[in-house]
Amino acid sequence: MTSTENQQTSTTSSSNAGRSTATARSSQAERSTDRLRTVLRINAASSMISGGVMAAIPNTIDDLLDTGRPGWIHLIGIGLMLFATIVAITARFDRPKLKVATSAIVVGDIGWVVGSVVTVLLGWYSGGGVVAVLAVAAMVDVFAVLQWRALRRVR
Repeated sequence: MTSTENQQTSTTSSSNAGRSTATARSSQAERSTDRLRTVLRINAASSMISGGVMAAIPNTIDDLLDTGRPGWIHLIGIGLMLFATIVAITARFDRPKLKVATSAIVVGDIGWVVGSVVTVLLGWYSGGGVVAVLAVAAMVDVFAVLQWRALRRVR
């Protein structure tokens, strides 16, 4: 093999290895993006269901929570359904917009958790209400963590 042929073979091998690494990174990014979209869709579905229940039967939910404010529960339910719609739409964004919008959703989820803990500490609920509110806050916290971890992998 001549020196020129040896250099061409080396260049070709190096180029193929570079393409293979780039393909692996691209595949990893696609899997991470798919995971993020899945978590967002599940968040959207659970928010839509929760919001729909709150909006449809606020008096029943109020009986569980014992807030004395079924009108607020109804409004929060409607807000949750709007949030769910935004999250579902976000799951369809291209990668650059997906990253920005998911960060905002994570902040919103963390805000929900903090707000839930604060209202529990302020004594807004009965014993059963405390359990229900903290259970939902824990679920929302799981969504925030899963979305944040998936988002970090997408970057």
